[in-house]
Amino acid sequence: MKIEEYAAKCRTFVTMQNAYALDKYLQLGFIEEVGELSGKFAKIIRAKGKIVLTTEERFAIAKELGDICWFAAMLTREFNFENLVRYVESRLTIVRSLDKDRELHIVAIREMCFSLAKIASVATTGLTNEMAASCFNYVTMIAGKIGFTLDEILQMNIDKLTDRQNRGVINGDGDNR
Repeated sequence: MKIEEYAAKCRTFVTMQNAYALDKYLQLGFIEEVGELSGKFAKIIRAKGKIVLTTEERFAIAKELGDICWFAAMLTREFNFENLVRYVESRLTIVRSLDKDRELHIVAIREMCFSLAKIASVATTGLTNEMAASCFNYVTMIAGKIGFTLDEILQMNIDKLTDRQNRGVINGDGDNR
């Protein structure tokens, strides 16, 4: 799934009508999702002393990455898709760096989560194309490290949101509603 298509689909899941409230929700939600991603990695490190992921953990992290993408897409005020896609693709030179035992480098994950948090902290007026591209770039790198592509992350997120919308739980709480 391409970023342009993803961004258009993201907007179909918005249920809030009040623009001011929606804007604040998006800003705080973006920060929350970056925190949830960091928290998942922190708990894995606490439990194992390194990042070696089970299949269940990989999919849980993939879901968080999709949520980050949703908020990034929604916060980006004026997508210049051609430039955004070109920028993301030009920065994808760093891809997978997995050890034989699938251990992820803790420092790299920490730095990527920190960078996402920095982007989230300045998103009060929306994201510029460069900020959005950086966000999608970090998501792509983390996704690659856990065995997914950006396209797969975006499609899984749309599938999850479509399922929630169809079941009437899009406004509910919890990861597995």
